[in-house]
Amino acid sequence: PHPLFKMITHPLFKMADLPCPWQLKHKDPAKHVVCKCEKVTEAEIVDAIHRRLPVDSTQAVRKRTRAGMGHCQGEYCESRVAKIIARETKLAEKNVGRRPWPASSLLPQRWLTDAQKSKLQHLA
Repeated sequence: PHPLFKMITHPLFKMADLPCPWQLKHKDPAKHVVCKCEKVTEAEIVDAIHRRLPVDSTQAVRKRTRAGMGHCQGEYCESRVAKIIARETKLAEKNVGRRPWPASSLLPQRWLTDAQKSKLQHLA
């Protein structure tokens, strides 16, 4: 090897020095990203909650802001959205509507039982 070649070099920059494209934990609601898939901020969610139509569920916020419509389908942000709804509407967090299976399906659960399968076969 060349005598001036250094096998071990220091990085040009550290990842901590780089600004994050969207700040996940930011004190400013306009910059605090709640839904990282759709990049929905806390300010957008609060604005959607205080619009004319009342909001009492994460599904209502989802339809107004797309929070929870990304590739994780709300696995990451639904609890955060529920906390914001509870804070802004003065509801208990347990009373904030969540997305149960029947909200997106006509079936009461995700997988069919044998009895339900046979009933559907008779209908076909």
